[in-house]
Amino acid sequence: MVRPNENSLKSLLRSTEGLHLTSYLKNTGGTESLVKQLQESIEEANETLRPILDSDERKSFLLPLRKLLSESKLLNSFKGNLGIFRTEDTFRVLSIPIDVHPITVVASSFHVKPILKWIQVDQNFLLLRLENNSASLYWGSHSRSNLIDKINFPESMRRLPVADTSVETRLQRQIVLDLESTLEWLNEKIYEVTNKNGLPLFISGNHEYAKHFMLKLRYPHLRKQLVHDTASNRPAIDAIREIRKTLLEESQLAIESAIREFQWAESFKLGKRISLKSPKPLFKEELRR
Repeated sequence: MVRPNENSLKSLLRSTEGLHLTSYLKNTGGTESLVKQLQESIEEANETLRPILDSDERKSFLLPLRKLLSESKLLNSFKGNLGIFRTEDTFRVLSIPIDVHPITVVASSFHVKPILKWIQVDQNFLLLRLENNSASLYWGSHSRSNLIDKINFPESMRRLPVADTSVETRLQRQIVLDLESTLEWLNEKIYEVTNKNGLPLFISGNHEYAKHFMLKLRYPHLRKQLVHDTASNRPAIDAIREIRKTLLEESQLAIESAIREFQWAESFKLGKRISLKSPKPLFKEELRR
């Protein structure tokens, strides 16, 4: 039987002491395929460990994976692909929402490239920067950003807000028409860029414009909180940095919450500590990290 325990993403990424087993499984739906891949992973790991550990040590080290074979309810609860991480002291299972290549790696640290890729994918975003006379749409990632397009506001929109809203005037009607036209352009441009990829859209800049745009934009992944930026002479830089910081924190928290770390029943004994018999790297797979 297993029970959730607290976990740490940092400890997983930075772990470098002792033996580390990493296994990635492709989830095609149902448990049959996962069980087959897990069985193959156990067999491959057992052969890799044969020159390093004796029979009892191998049995003890791989026991959590063998027990997982019989946890069909647990396996079925994972909606994404699986990452399995085993050291002599810990056993973690991670549901990964991006594509993975099935692989089993035994080394002195975990094979974390798919996790790093997940973090990077989660950092793609859109930024709508609203200035006094224009709107600029940016695409960004954890390391790059570029201007997609820019639209200058009609003269009428530059008079927002209208002081007297109790009487409909020609100017008010024109402002509404111009605002709708601008929003339509933005909606089309955003969907053209995202291609239904669901990138989060942030808004920064002019607060008065932002209130109208947040109400009218149809994009479902719009973040409702205005991004704070301060450098008026560098209109997008501060906002982009703030967004990157926010998304990095969110993606790390998402991975942390997705990791399930398990402690087995007290009858499960790890035995004596397991260590490499040679100080030299023994596994080519270690280079793939």
